[in-house]
Amino acid sequence: MSSNKRFKSRLTFKSSQTFKFPENDEYFRTTVKLTASQLVRVRLYDFDVSFTSLQACDVGLGLIEAVINSGGHDESKSGKPEPQSNIEFWSTLVKPNESFGSTEQSGSLQVLRTGGSFLIAGTLLDPEPVVIFEDGDEPYYDLKIGLEGRCVYLSFGWVRWTFTISETEWLAEQLLTAAYLATKAARAIPRKPHSSVGEAAY
Repeated sequence: MSSNKRFKSRLTFKSSQTFKFPENDEYFRTTVKLTASQLVRVRLYDFDVSFTSLQACDVGLGLIEAVINSGGHDESKSGKPEPQSNIEFWSTLVKPNESFGSTEQSGSLQVLRTGGSFLIAGTLLDPEPVVIFEDGDEPYYDLKIGLEGRCVYLSFGWVRWTFTISETEWLAEQLLTAAYLATKAARAIPRKPHSSVGEAAY
């Protein structure tokens, strides 16, 4: 078991897609991965961020809300359900299992504006910080989801990424899939102290 007392699972998930930098014609790889420690890791080019299962769910639903407010979804072209249906589907699927997800204080997000100036903002606790503060301060960071024209941006403090609507929908779906699998795995793991049964190597 890891030092932060997370239960581990053999259930993992990994999905990758090619995204495009909005300012030029260059492409980069985006990957969403569920680790054995039930953290959801996202890699955007060379930038890495980790979420708890509940954080991943909140961010995924927030991205779908951004798509709804952008008015940029076209079901006839994408063949995918309407974003509002996706929110209802994922909320029904993941929310009942939330009590089996991370019990750590992980921060919160809230909708500040809707419509064309849509904005979700809040602070999240980094579940896998690279730097540990000597004074014991928790590694919280600011996260925002908003609209930039017909695109959606996702910012982590001063680091900001801008996605097309289709890229946003893909990222949201992967985050929510990983969150569901993480809470499902946590629900299946026996809650016995000092048990090594079912642990997997990281």
